[in-house]
Amino acid sequence: GTYTVTSSANGCTSAASSSVTVNAQPATPAQPTLSTVTQPTCSTATGSFTITNYSASNTYTFSPTGPTVSGTGVVTASAGTYSVTASANGCTSAASSSVTVFNQICAVNDSAGPISGVSGGNVGINVFSNDILNGVILSSSDVTLTPTTNGPLTVNSDGTVTIASNTPGGTYTVDYTICENANLSNCDTATVTIIVETPPSVTIGDATITEGGVLSFPVSLSNPSSRDITVTLGFTNVTTTDGDYTTTPVVVTFLAGATTATASVPTTEDTIAEPTETFTVSITTSTGPVGAITAT
Repeated sequence: GTYTVTSSANGCTSAASSSVTVNAQPATPAQPTLSTVTQPTCSTATGSFTITNYSASNTYTFSPTGPTVSGTGVVTASAGTYSVTASANGCTSAASSSVTVFNQICAVNDSAGPISGVSGGNVGINVFSNDILNGVILSSSDVTLTPTTNGPLTVNSDGTVTIASNTPGGTYTVDYTICENANLSNCDTATVTIIVETPPSVTIGDATITEGGVLSFPVSLSNPSSRDITVTLGFTNVTTTDGDYTTTPVVVTFLAGATTATASVPTTEDTIAEPTETFTVSITTSTGPVGAITAT
């Protein structure tokens, strides 16, 4: 209010003083209210939340210090637990309820292949090798991975990926989730993609030669393989005898990516007049992924 004052003594009263004004008590800013936190992602290392009753006339103080607030009340903060007060006209509000920004955890997609699905086993990758915690490659001891299986693929708790034996050619995926051991609510999910090659079929072509020459049998794969393939060719007489040609088995090797090869079989010339003679060629053993076989 606005006031004057007089003084009195011996029945006499002074003139009134000049007036003074006492302002109303300043209003204490409202206790800040905070939204749900948007946690860090693979692309954003910080979290964010909003002061839902933000006022540009207030000054906001965070405990602990570090977060920044925009002109619209959006707060950006690194990992930690925070509360905030609002101040204006020398008055400070009660502290807000606290919010927690998690560590940045990022499970990164993985891929491998083409690989052979015949033998199965470890596909040769570990999902932990590129997963991130707070901007650096994490240690497997920092997180928990619950084993996950989808079709022939399994992501194991140690980060290795295995595939079932005799998996047909194709593209296979499995999702996995890692959770921070220090905060099992802080998790992220990624996808593993594995390409399994179709085992190539083997074809042995015909060969003809005049007796005494060397037969050259074309051997081919229907499609390239990511692994070396070795086939051993054996021979069965039809109208020939063992003395007509070299019957020692022939080993043919296809290096990874190759699709054609030649098997050479020497024949023996003699002085006996004979009609055309034949023998068959087949695969007796093989190593590496092999599908159907067409012999001659």
